[in-house]
Amino acid sequence: MDGLLGEILEGLPDPVLVVDEHGIIEWTNPATWEQLGHRLEAWEGHNVLEAVHPDDLEMALAAFGSIAERPHNESSVLLALRLRHGNGSWVPIELRGRALGTGDGRRLVVVARNVSDRHRIAMDGGDPILLRALIHHSSAVLVLLDPDFRIRSASSELTRLLGYDLLAVEGRELTSLIAPPDREVVADCLLKLDPVHGQALLEADFLTTTGNRVRLSLTISDLRQDEVINGLLVSGVDVTALRNTEAALRRMAELDTLTGLLNRAALMQRVHHSSRLVESTPLAVLFCDLDGFKAVNDALGHAAGDLVLQEVATRLQRCVHTDDLLARLGGDEFVIILHNCRESGARVVAERIREAIREPFLPMGNFVSVGVSVGIACADQWQSVEPLLESADADMYEVKRQRRA
Repeated sequence: MDGLLGEILEGLPDPVLVVDEHGIIEWTNPATWEQLGHRLEAWEGHNVLEAVHPDDLEMALAAFGSIAERPHNESSVLLALRLRHGNGSWVPIELRGRALGTGDGRRLVVVARNVSDRHRIAMDGGDPILLRALIHHSSAVLVLLDPDFRIRSASSELTRLLGYDLLAVEGRELTSLIAPPDREVVADCLLKLDPVHGQALLEADFLTTTGNRVRLSLTISDLRQDEVINGLLVSGVDVTALRNTEAALRRMAELDTLTGLLNRAALMQRVHHSSRLVESTPLAVLFCDLDGFKAVNDALGHAAGDLVLQEVATRLQRCVHTDDLLARLGGDEFVIILHNCRESGARVVAERIREAIREPFLPMGNFVSVGVSVGIACADQWQSVEPLLESADADMYEVKRQRRA
């Protein structure tokens, strides 16, 4: 870089890098060697992002894109991250960049300030720089809102976790980052906070820049009475993996492991829940027991029998509506609870089930034929289902008895 500008940049005590729009290093000043241990001849042609700590890379990528898109007279947000020194160590630095030129000639000028000395002073003297570094590397998302619930500032974890450049979200409403189903809940919570001693705990799904969802457990503290903060502090911890694990465990506890249908305990729980919502709605219980299934197990083994049971579950699902309840009680016994259904409708569904099961099965390439006996019990309104299950069970055995006779 020639001329007076080059002399000025070469004389600056802070590292200065000029990179193209893709981040490829074209020029560095002498301070880059003195502070970061990289000579131009060794670093030229490399991408500056190669030197960024892996934990800080997503944040750096977002900031890099933000700088490139801004007018040449706007600087980027001040960014704290770690760069690899020429000796292999990690150096804490503060970055600020500015775009120059347009089109193919567009370049970025990046100033990298080494703050290692500040960190050491902070450790001994309680300098606020230490606090900022701790917040920067915290796994919690920290967002400061103004009194109108717009984002005033945020910690770097917002970028790492959700992909947003910090300057890009400044001035936006917090709810704009939240998935639509949870926006109203969070907005209502913010409005109802007590300005003096207000604090709220809740969870919400946040949207990443790629459209994925991240579940955050939020603590919102109302600090509008604080003369320094004059806003609200939102702290969020990523609980996505925890909630997914909990949901998987609930599914394991509720579902029959072979067929994926509800088990008996989950069926009764759903029944009691439904009974509170639709007391006056008629219902029908269908008790289904396979005919000739034992012969399948005896002749072909339990592996083939399991395949038949899985196919039976699939066929039963096709015979009922999505709001009906379908469960496997165990063995070759299945129960269906039909919502808003009287006896005539239940008999139509029962015949549909018999026709579906009558179709042959081909477990492990073997032709298998089984039947099904269906018992029916009906009630004009939701009540204790246990008596209806017993009645449907008894009706099913009567169907079997008549068939044998």
